[in-house]
Amino acid sequence: MDTITILKSQAELLKKLNPLDCAVMIVNIDGIILQYIKGEKFDLNTAINSKVSESGALVKCLRTGKKVTTNLPEELYGISIKVIAMPIFENNKLVGAVATCTTLKAQETLQNVSQNIAATSEEITATSEEVASSAISLSENLVNLKDKVQDVVNEIKGTDEILNFINSISSNTNLLGLNAAIEAARAGEHGRGFTVVANEIRKMADNSSNSIKDIKDILNRIQEKSSAILRVINETSILGEQQSISTKEIASAIQGLTSSAMNLEEISKII
Repeated sequence: MDTITILKSQAELLKKLNPLDCAVMIVNIDGIILQYIKGEKFDLNTAINSKVSESGALVKCLRTGKKVTTNLPEELYGISIKVIAMPIFENNKLVGAVATCTTLKAQETLQNVSQNIAATSEEITATSEEVASSAISLSENLVNLKDKVQDVVNEIKGTDEILNFINSISSNTNLLGLNAAIEAARAGEHGRGFTVVANEIRKMADNSSNSIKDIKDILNRIQEKSSAILRVINETSILGEQQSISTKEIASAIQGLTSSAMNLEEISKII
């Protein structure tokens, strides 16, 4: 049994060995179709004993005696097809050729998916980098804000000495007013006018003391709130740094995904 006859009998097996939908065609040395098995979902609209196209892969294979691979556009048969033609030799003599015609639908789908993954990954990477940059800027701004709030807290602490000094003056003034009142009482009728002045001095001292207490209370509340703000800023700054690190990790992972998508596209071209 010659080689072509054997291949004709195994044409259906050749078709099944291909994991993708394909057609099988066998021709003799003159380009006459000896066997044709159509695809599951496509037909090349040819028949046994007809002659293949002079510009087709099978004729090129017969002319060169070498493997020929070509892609047929969708316009020819309503579907893109990859043709692989192999020469058939018998006793070192070229006697014909066999071709598998495989649909490129799976390849095109794979390429589209990989391209979409790559495009989406690039968009996400760009967005992640923007978020990371924003997180870094936020962290830097929070550090500046923290420094300014700390300056306010330090300034408030600096007023303690001034208030203590004023409070000391108020206490001394009150004591002087008390002594003046005592001396005015001893002077009797002659010290009556001085008594009025002494009382006013004591009132002023008391008012000053009360005002200082109110100011201290206000400054203490401001200091407490400023300290609370500092704690929030510290926590937010830490979160911003963590966000920046996490976003960079995401961007790195997505870049790996983009690389994989490109590899997938290259593999799809080989199929």
